[in-house]
Amino acid sequence: MSFSENEHPRATDGTFTEKLGSAPELGLSRTTAASAFQDFLGVEVTPHEDAEVYGLPHVYAGDPKRDETYVLGTEREAHAAAKLAVERNLWDVSSSVLAEETGQSESVFEEWSEDAYDRDEVAAYQSEIHELVTSRAEGGVEGFTERFIEKNGRGRVLAAWDFQEQSFESGGETYYVYRMS
Repeated sequence: MSFSENEHPRATDGTFTEKLGSAPELGLSRTTAASAFQDFLGVEVTPHEDAEVYGLPHVYAGDPKRDETYVLGTEREAHAAAKLAVERNLWDVSSSVLAEETGQSESVFEEWSEDAYDRDEVAAYQSEIHELVTSRAEGGVEGFTERFIEKNGRGRVLAAWDFQEQSFESGGETYYVYRMS
């Protein structure tokens, strides 16, 4: 898919914007999201069953059967979503990063991750890591998430497909786009 500004069809019946929902706590409107996605992708977009991911609108690009999905947000929205993604997924951060941040042995985190096989075990592991990061990392979870994003970028946690962040301008606003699948 080309990410240039091509001519493309636009949904004119409002169906997309009605189904998409919005991220009110972040301020991205449904109409703006629909228009911006279509401007960037150059194809018609339709809402994903999971209308939002970490507060960002989640859509299919082109044919939903191809399962090519994206999320999008402004600078502030993308940053807030990335922070939330890191905080909710501390269990997925490498043991070496967690050890460095908390001053704990890497083996502590490796042991926990090897034991976490089902949802309850992952939740318990996440809770223990959250507690350690809160009490031992400089600035707690807030400081850790900021450093993680600064070092790895927002694409690392928001773009499950390729870990890339792309940006474009639409209507005088800069948007950041992340491919999910």
